[in-house]
Amino acid sequence: MTIKIAIAGVGGRMGQALLRAADAATPVVGASERPGSPWLDQPLPAPFGAIRPQALAFEAARDAEVWIDFTTPQAALAALEGLAGTHVRAAVIGATGFTSEQDAQIAQHARRIAIV
Repeated sequence: MTIKIAIAGVGGRMGQALLRAADAATPVVGASERPGSPWLDQPLPAPFGAIRPQALAFEAARDAEVWIDFTTPQAALAALEGLAGTHVRAAVIGATGFTSEQDAQIAQHARRIAIV
């Protein structure tokens, strides 16, 4: 079974590492990057050249089943909000520094999708 993933923050160090790791493991079908980034709407390096990072999570995750996010607490929470209308059924969040209130918001989203 193949799981289609979308990666948040593909222009950053972790985003780049996730792209390299996914290259051999599973298909990347979407990517996001922060507003104003030079990576926005530009083709990713081979073999992902057909993918153009989007600023909005729901656009980046249009064809994805899993969202992988190692960005910031604020960006991760905004992405979880945006993923509500997509086919994403799980999220892996590697951001750190969440407040108690933000942890509670993640718990609310975990009622809808699986979150690690």
